[in-house]
Amino acid sequence: MKKVIYLLLLSSFLLYSCSPSPEKQAQSIIDASVLFHDAERNWGDTELIKVNRVVKNFNQEADELSSQTFNLEFRLKPFFEAKSYWVKDSVVHRVTFDGLKVSYWMGQNEVLNEGFLANKKSELESFYHDFTFPLSLNANISSAYYQNKIQLSDNREAEIVQTELRNGNVLTLFFLPENHQFIGYKRANRGEHEVVNTVEVQQIKGVIFPAKKEVFAADSLGNHLFLKSIITYQLTN
Repeated sequence: MKKVIYLLLLSSFLLYSCSPSPEKQAQSIIDASVLFHDAERNWGDTELIKVNRVVKNFNQEADELSSQTFNLEFRLKPFFEAKSYWVKDSVVHRVTFDGLKVSYWMGQNEVLNEGFLANKKSELESFYHDFTFPLSLNANISSAYYQNKIQLSDNREAEIVQTELRNGNVLTLFFLPENHQFIGYKRANRGEHEVVNTVEVQQIKGVIFPAKKEVFAADSLGNHLFLKSIITYQLTN
């Protein structure tokens, strides 16, 4: 009897010890997803991304509230720089990050408020992440661990990886288990929850980028409440 119990305990120990940790599982999924989106390994040679980001916002009744086009530029080498400009009420807005300093101009007026500039830097980073994940994930996460598999609202199964970015933001990432395609994430935004789903993709120089995303207001579990925004991307370089 003691021998049987010993063998059972040994088997359980070996099974447990051979199972990858949640951190290793998360890293394995992220690496596989990067390979899926960049099968030809061209991402590492990318130096500049120029893309138009068009955002249409809706209320709970599905009425369109606003539409805004952001002209974005991200320089990846020799270090990260970012620019964005858009026109609102006939006034040109420009925000730039030169690798050290953030600047913001509203028409001919420069905004110097440090808190406002910090928010604009975070906004630029968010725009970059939205367009380049999972390709830029490894360079931007401070921690990641595997959670579980769930059933999405469209009946697809997804693997869940919880991540914390270097800027402190926490994202719950969704991947398809069959090929590890990155299909969306959940985030907290000003005390509320949003689910951002990639619904169309585009392939440029062998690299898969999002072409269209849908942003849903959600509860804490990620259940969709209503469509908040539709985001489309068009590369211009």
